Amino acid sequence: MLRSPLRGVRGDVSPHPVDGGRAHRVGQLPLTGLVRTCGGDLMRVVGCSLFAVFQSLFAVFGLAYATSPEVGMDRAAMLWVSMVANAVAILAWALVADRIGRRPVWVFGALGSAGAGALYLWAVSTGDLALVFGTGVLFAGLVYSAVNGLWPAFFTEMFDARVRYTGFAVGTQIGFLIAGFAPSIGFAITGEGPTAWVPVAVFAAGCGVVSAVAALTARETHRTPVRELGMR
Repeated sequence: MLRSPLRGVRGDVSPHPVDGGRAHRVGQLPLTGLVRTCGGDLMRVVGCSLFAVFQSLFAVFGLAYATSPEVGMDRAAMLWVSMVANAVAILAWALVADRIGRRPVWVFGALGSAGAGALYLWAVSTGDLALVFGTGVLFAGLVYSAVNGLWPAFFTEMFDARVRYTGFAVGTQIGFLIAGFAPSIGFAITGEGPTAWVPVAVFAAGCGVVSAVAALTARETHRTPVRELGMR
């Protein structure tokens, strides 16, 4: 559910030999070197990875809320919304990120998802299928695609070749683990009545803000040569 169908927008983010093979002379375990030399980037990836909260809420919480007795929408119809809304603009956003940079696209996607996600949850609370479908495409298909198509490239480009895969794997899995609890958190904080969705939208917006701020603290890498990624 959390995997992007576009694995990255750079043709190659694999380790390259640099100056005398410095990138391959590793004197400690990769995780030790990661924490020692790239701890800040690791925490940025964890923070940015909270973008996955939106997908969890859209696919799991949104479906359960829509088909609950309070709203009463048809389950099959909601499954069609989920299927059609996803992956509308991923490739387009990846190309935009190659032109103007990773950070502005990411910030737009993270903050835009906060607003569009709230709009989608409001639409679900009305029980209007056409409204749900339209806001679902806006949320998951257009706005969320900005981050969903970018994260594999953006995250790997933060790290030096010596710890690139370790940093990517550890950072994303910590962040995605947190995001995996988003539906449970959503159910726990759901209110009552027509505005039951509001606490969930506020929670998701907070995660979007954290993700955007984490991205703003990262280096811009869309024009950085692969051999120089992660270098200070």
